[in-house]
Amino acid sequence: MIQRIQTLFLAGVALVVGLLLAIPFAHEPLADGGTFSHSVLNGLNKGVSEYQTWAAVCLGLMAITLPFVVFVVLQFKNRKRQLGLINVLYLLLVGIAVCVYTMTTTYALDAAEGATRALGFYLPVVGLLLAVLAGIFIRKDERLVKSLDRIR
Repeated sequence: MIQRIQTLFLAGVALVVGLLLAIPFAHEPLADGGTFSHSVLNGLNKGVSEYQTWAAVCLGLMAITLPFVVFVVLQFKNRKRQLGLINVLYLLLVGIAVCVYTMTTTYALDAAEGATRALGFYLPVVGLLLAVLAGIFIRKDERLVKSLDRIR
């Protein structure tokens, strides 16, 4: 059913992916005393073309992941299909994590002295953890249904 705990975990994945758009994953000090906040949306406007490419890839993965999570939630009647889709969701979230990690280490931490990681750097890991928890609870539901079928 749609009101199961795995739906909350998948909603958390969607929330984390949505937050990654705006929450910075690194802060870089500027020469004038201010700071530049590295985020996916800010990355599209930065002058470095490789950085813009990584930001566009990350944005594309997020644009695929958000509706995909909704689709996974709506597959609650077919748990086997939902488990297969969760595995694809793992790959999408790992891709987002790789993009964020590359953008943070290559273009923020290595490029600027005194740059620091921010909350957005850790969000892909939280999203992946929530997806794993959703998969665990879907498997648990599947085992419960099978055991009830044996009793009949």
